[in-house]
Amino acid sequence: MHILLYLLKIISVTLPSTCSNAGLIALTFDEGPTSNTENILDLCQEKDILVTFHFTVHMLSSGKYRNVYKRAIEEGHTVGLRTTPTRNYDEMEPDVINSDINKQIEAINKVTGSDIKFARSPVSDGDVNPEIYNTFVQNNIIQTYYNYGYPEDNKTPEDFEFTISTASPQIDSFIVTLYENVDLDELEELIDIGQKNGYEFVNMDQCLGDYEPDPADVQGGRYKKKNGEVCEIFMLPFITLIYYII
Repeated sequence: MHILLYLLKIISVTLPSTCSNAGLIALTFDEGPTSNTENILDLCQEKDILVTFHFTVHMLSSGKYRNVYKRAIEEGHTVGLRTTPTRNYDEMEPDVINSDINKQIEAINKVTGSDIKFARSPVSDGDVNPEIYNTFVQNNIIQTYYNYGYPEDNKTPEDFEFTISTASPQIDSFIVTLYENVDLDELEELIDIGQKNGYEFVNMDQCLGDYEPDPADVQGGRYKKKNGEVCEIFMLPFITLIYYII
């Protein structure tokens, strides 16, 4: 047992997947902006709700889309980063990852005129990239997760209504992930369902409030969900000690 304690250093890290207070729903839209973003913004204005957009940097070269980044901020929504989907960060060196992510952060900060506080990057098959996580934390950015994925398993508004109606706004909260190609009629239905069941729709700033991420310098590993959170277990082998034991 004592040998195992020396062989492994275990660090627990949590990605938030629920809001800090009950009764809140944070809708998050990933991988925009797209031709549908302004329609989503119009609907949010009509329904008087705030949401979160995790934008990529792909469209920053287009004047039309640069205005979308700015409009989202001006209307009170949270704008965060979605790391470039075409990158395979698992095959990159740490310094290359750090440089690439920092460039993306700087690009979005420049166009929005404010420092982003939130970001998304894939948690693939339970694996979280520690270099990406560390870079976020070093920039005072919270990597978030979710506890309801609307695109997953061909979910419908009826599925969402079942989940929401069996939960309690006095106890529960939700971070919902969607993609920007969501049907606007379906999106409006999701909003109506949440409001009908006593939930308030908020942006990520309101959802997480004063939440503080776990420290950086983690070593990588796998995650598992527990009580609405994503807990990463990071194990660092003490190779030198193993060598001497063997």
